Amino acid sequence: MHKERGGTMPDNSDRYLAAFNRIEKALRTQVGSDEYQTFSFMVREASKKNAVVKRYDNDLREFADLRNAIVHNSTNPAFTIAEPHDSTVEKIKMIEEEIIHPKKVFPTFQKEVIIFQAKDSLAKILKIIREHAITQFPVYEDGKFLGLLSESGITNWLSKNVKEDIISLVETELHQVVSHEEEQQNYQFVDRDMSIYDAKEIFKDNLDQGVRIDALMITENGKEDEGFLGIMTRWDFLRIK
Repeated sequence: MHKERGGTMPDNSDRYLAAFNRIEKALRTQVGSDEYQTFSFMVREASKKNAVVKRYDNDLREFADLRNAIVHNSTNPAFTIAEPHDSTVEKIKMIEEEIIHPKKVFPTFQKEVIIFQAKDSLAKILKIIREHAITQFPVYEDGKFLGLLSESGITNWLSKNVKEDIISLVETELHQVVSHEEEQQNYQFVDRDMSIYDAKEIFKDNLDQGVRIDALMITENGKEDEGFLGIMTRWDFLRIK
C-alpha cells in the first residue's frame, strides 16, 4: 500500500533516507570516490581499511536495497512504496553514528599505565601484580622502550630458572626477564584516535597469523617515545562485541 508523504514531522522513510545519504557521503569521503561509483563498491573498498564498515558490511548492502525500493520504485515523489520499520530506522542511525563517530580507544581504555625500568627487580613487579591485578608491564631502558613484560614472560623465566638452588627475585632485573616472552613483538603502539573496532582487528589479524598480541599501548600519535594515555589488553579485545 502506498503511503502519502507530507506534514511537518519526518516519517520513517525520510529519516531512513537522510541517514543513508549521510553514510553514503561518509563512505565516499573515506574511499575518495567520485559520484559515479556505486554504494556497494564504496562499502567494499572502505571495508579494506575501516573495521566499522567491515563489521556492518552485510547490513549496509541491505540498507542499499531498501533505499532503492524506497526511491526507485516510487512513481510519485509524494508517495513511498516501502516504509521502513521503526527498528530499521534505529539500526541505520546506530550504524551511521558508529561509522561517522566511531568509539575510540581513548578514552574507552584510558587508564594509568605503570612503567618499569630495565633495572627494576622482579620482586617489584610481582608486588604490583599482587596489589593491582595488572598483567602487562611496559619496560624502558635509558628512556627507550625495551619491551612489554607479561605474566607469561615471567612464568617462562621462572620455569627456565627453577633448577637453580636459589632464585633471588630481588636481584633479578627485568631486562633479564623480558627476553623470555614467547613473542618479542607482543605489543603495538596505536594513536588515541583509532576506533575500538580497528584495534580489535589488530588482535584478530595477529591471531590469524599465529602471533599473540598481549596489549595495544595508546599514545597521542602511536609512538613509543610519547606518554601513555592508556592500554588495551587482549582481555579487553575479547569483551568487544
